[in-house]
Amino acid sequence: MLIRSWDRGDEAEWRDWLAAGRDFGLLAANGGPGHGPVLVPTHFLLDPDAGEILLHLATPNPIWAALRADPQVTLSVTDDYVFAPGHWRGEPGTPTSYYASVQFACTAEIVEDAAGKAAILNRQLAHFQPETPEVRVVPGAEPFGPLLTGLRGLRLTVREVRAKFKYDDKKPAAAQFAIAGLLAERGQGLDPGARTQLLRRNAPRGGGPPAPRAARRPRGGRGGGGARGARRPRGGAPPPGGAPPAPRGAPAARPVPGRRRIAGAARRAEPPGGPRAGREPDRAAGSRPELTGRGPVRPDGLRPPRHAAERAAGRADGSPA
Repeated sequence: MLIRSWDRGDEAEWRDWLAAGRDFGLLAANGGPGHGPVLVPTHFLLDPDAGEILLHLATPNPIWAALRADPQVTLSVTDDYVFAPGHWRGEPGTPTSYYASVQFACTAEIVEDAAGKAAILNRQLAHFQPETPEVRVVPGAEPFGPLLTGLRGLRLTVREVRAKFKYDDKKPAAAQFAIAGLLAERGQGLDPGARTQLLRRNAPRGGGPPAPRAARRPRGGRGGGGARGARRPRGGAPPPGGAPPAPRGAPAARPVPGRRRIAGAARRAEPPGGPRAGREPDRAAGSRPELTGRGPVRPDGLRPPRHAAERAAGRADGSPA
């Protein structure tokens, strides 16, 4: 099995993966000259701390002759495998397989005595059938003792463990995370298990969605109404006593050019008695105020200063300005 550096699984990873109920694999032994390997699908019991694997097989199984000729075997466990289409993976669009696989290179020992076979069977029963602790194999005792002649036990001493978790770890973390969404959308066969492995491998790489940004504190204070420097939202309520906000989209009012200068000149030319002198006392409600005795009304509601009106009258009758 080819294992790239980015696909390699460490001991804690493969132990946890197998402990999640993966106790069925493929046992391979070397065949004789001119023959391929002998392959046997089987349940097994892994004792990782003792470094051994226990199982049993029927006496007529062809693997026994192969083991006597060469006790070196491989037990392989593969799961969470799916096909990943090329268009999921970006350029150049190469499809691939995702899978997890653990291989144990072992030296096999055949167990043929009744007590040894019963011990292996009882450990397997405790693992696979814990709900019936009263069911145990006792050599020579019914119901299972007489059946021991029909099987052999097998103890595998582990020499090497090779683990591979192939889930596109060589790609950018964000691209790998996006494929998890595609697996969830497809949702066929072993897609859920493959997605779980992909996300588990992706999490330390930080390829998931960004964490939500913290709310920004209002400027000028630590919150609360009326904080100094707090900004009023656009279109919100006006401050107490202020004018209502202009409708959204309305053009901003522009100052009349020269209005401040004209208003200043008008104040300097006010008649005796104050700025309200000469104003009509009983104008209609809502009518525009009229200033009297100071020439024509300008478009901005002000009249020109008196000396300006006099100069205009002098030019009209031909007198020097």
